[in-house]
Amino acid sequence: MYIFPDAIRKAYELIPIPFVIDQQIDGKTVPLLISDGFCELVGLNREKAMEWFSKSQFERIHPDDVGKVSHVSEEFIHHRGEYNVIFRGRHKESYHFIHAVGKWMIMPDGTELAALIY
Repeated sequence: MYIFPDAIRKAYELIPIPFVIDQQIDGKTVPLLISDGFCELVGLNREKAMEWFSKSQFERIHPDDVGKVSHVSEEFIHHRGEYNVIFRGRHKESYHFIHAVGKWMIMPDGTELAALIY
């Protein structure tokens, strides 16, 4: 698992723009870093947001959009397509449109990470 230096992690976590940096490990999406903006977007503290993102990230997506987001995610993970999707995400008691864009990052040690901006 890629480890961000503490100063970089803290700086990224303070950013008010909603984003997640994750890594594929043994076929699973593992969040490595979540910004304050993402925590605010989903209405969870960082610890709960990390847990939610790694275990049940589709539970807050509108049921009619889960298939689309799942397909785009799968294509992106396997480098067969870009991550650029609009879906309805639940925040508190209502759904809001969210536009998510993802890009791959190659870290200095060669580790490949996904940066997802919402």
